[in-house]
Amino acid sequence: MTQAFAIEEKQSQLAQLMRQVIQNGRLAHAYLFEGNAGSGQADMAIFLAAALFCSQEAKPCGQCDHCQRVIRGDHSDVEWLTKDANSIKIDQIRELKHNLSLTGLEGRVKVFVIEAAETMTVQAANSLLKFLEEPHQDVYIFLLTNNREAILPTVQSRCQVIHFPSLAVDQAVRLFVDHGVGKAQAQIIAWLTTDLESALALNDNQVFHDQCQRLDQWLQLIVARDGRAFTMVATDWMKLSRSRQDNQLLLQLLTLLLRDCLLIKSQSDQETLDQVLVRPDLKTNRQAKYQAYPEGLFLDLLKLVTKAQKMIKQNVSPQASMEYFVLEAWNLEKKYL
Repeated sequence: MTQAFAIEEKQSQLAQLMRQVIQNGRLAHAYLFEGNAGSGQADMAIFLAAALFCSQEAKPCGQCDHCQRVIRGDHSDVEWLTKDANSIKIDQIRELKHNLSLTGLEGRVKVFVIEAAETMTVQAANSLLKFLEEPHQDVYIFLLTNNREAILPTVQSRCQVIHFPSLAVDQAVRLFVDHGVGKAQAQIIAWLTTDLESALALNDNQVFHDQCQRLDQWLQLIVARDGRAFTMVATDWMKLSRSRQDNQLLLQLLTLLLRDCLLIKSQSDQETLDQVLVRPDLKTNRQAKYQAYPEGLFLDLLKLVTKAQKMIKQNVSPQASMEYFVLEAWNLEKKYL
């Protein structure tokens, strides 16, 4: 009996393909796993490393001592290399190459996983290239990246490249809920990121929860041209936010809310609507709040959100950017109301 690995939930087809590769004894010595954060590159490295050491016939079983130690990250013949500060330096690759030359402590096989491979300096990448050109028989290297273009073409050409598609939103929601995130919050977070680590950090961020709680009220005040929408920028949003990232998060959440408003306006089939809304549980409530406003208003508000996001990136103060958004939103409404 085998135990499911995380990669089998995230990328079932890829996992099945690689399990077949293992069974056929055709695993390459160097792989480049590329895709967005959270799409399963590290999970695949764990899956393959476990298969290489697994003591059972159905490899990897996920239950034997070798598999369990690989999963926990304490197998003596599986090494993970991460960036030092902002990059992976040549000294780190030299140490890795030295370790490559040593016999495995528990057998012949050794596995090396290089995370954030795109951060290798040119010198480090060229040093690694020498090994990739003449791989050792029982050594396997997995390079993980979310930016394939930043990796030297010569390194790429010596690896089997596998693309990891991003998780679907419903997949991400299930994953986050399985790790303790509430269903309503998971539905929102999955539209912002499909990376579990980022999702859990966001769920632990009180600013995020406060923004979600007050955002509907702010949009209601904006579309009603209520002066409290302007004062909320200073009294609520600026007091809540600790950084520019918090303000950008607020605008991302506002984008999702406006998206839902547009869908409520344009989609009459309620069953379909439930499948495409970020927050289907708030459908009835938001229909009552926003149904009276024209679709064009929400489209123009989305354009204003993009403008405010650019202003913050261009070092305009977040408060000025938010206040600009409110004032321009009120000007927009003159042509609709």
